[in-house]
Amino acid sequence: MKPSGDRRGLLALFVASLVGAADPYAAMWQDVRALEARGALEAAAGALEAAAARWPEDHDVKLELAWLEVRRGRDEAAARGYDAVLALAPDDAAARLGLALALVRLGRCEKARPHLAAITGAEAAEARARCEAAALRVVPVLAASVLSFGENPTRASGYALLAGAELWAGPWLLGARGRRLVLSPPATSTRGDWTQHELYLDAGLGSRRAGASLHYAVVDDESGVLGTSHHAGASGRLSLFGDALLDVAVSVYDDLTVGRVAPSFRLPLGAGLSITPGAALTVTGADTLASARLTLALEREHLGLWVGGKLGDELRPALLESQAVVNARERITGGAFAGVSLRLGRFGLSAAWSLDRLERLTSTTIDDAQALSFGLSARF
Repeated sequence: MKPSGDRRGLLALFVASLVGAADPYAAMWQDVRALEARGALEAAAGALEAAAARWPEDHDVKLELAWLEVRRGRDEAAARGYDAVLALAPDDAAARLGLALALVRLGRCEKARPHLAAITGAEAAEARARCEAAALRVVPVLAASVLSFGENPTRASGYALLAGAELWAGPWLLGARGRRLVLSPPATSTRGDWTQHELYLDAGLGSRRAGASLHYAVVDDESGVLGTSHHAGASGRLSLFGDALLDVAVSVYDDLTVGRVAPSFRLPLGAGLSITPGAALTVTGADTLASARLTLALEREHLGLWVGGKLGDELRPALLESQAVVNARERITGGAFAGVSLRLGRFGLSAAWSLDRLERLTSTTIDDAQALSFGLSARF
């Protein structure tokens, strides 16, 4: 008797289960395809990673895993995956094209060119054209933010406007940014607005494994309280099992010279999570101050989250790698911070909160300074 449609479906499922039970490799692919069809890309990638450990010489598994990394927007991981495929199958055209396109998206055209030269087709031609256009490009940067300081005794609100540009030439970067910062005192204060002008200049060279950059900033306090200060520094990165970072800065104020050394290490935890312990040593001539911080972060294609805390003493830290100079007269004795960012194409939205414990230099009074900021940025 001919089985009905329902019975045929049940029979097919029964046969597939028998095949899967007899052949774990086929069962793995069946599970992966089902997960991909449901859009469960992270679960599918996890299944493929387990399969790659079980069948390390199977280049099809590694090829599919690299493609999943592309679909998840993780070009760094995709490039490593395609590299692994080519190590097993050097003539695999799909892996060579995937590696070339991932490198182009990462801005590493010099590494992509040898692979593109060996590939024909529309995608390769488009990638070659993109590399030519990216050989030298200028990226304008605009940002605006509003700030609120809660019950701070000296400032209640403020805003900041930033404009600048980045010049990219292969792995080289030159950047210039100018910021105008205006802070308003509480309504009960007799003081006027406090205005500061900042200029940041950067030059850097980077690759996947390492990077280095030089920084310079000049900060002019229009109100005349702190005068004009100059800041110079350097940053280095070595990426092996994580990112080892070192930031060094020297700040020259009218009344004080401050040196700062800040090492840190970003350790990936998987699924976009990372933890970054760090320390800072500040030398002011008369004092040597030490502090430590810990940051937990989540980075996805369009979303960033971070939360952390710091303990110890700092005075006027210059965070030149982040285009920030904290030139308040109070000593920072600890604090906490958190934030979220959304990346939507060329635009970004952010919200951040910080709490600093400030010790006045003229007394032992401790003030809790809270700040809440909302920002909008654009890169063209």
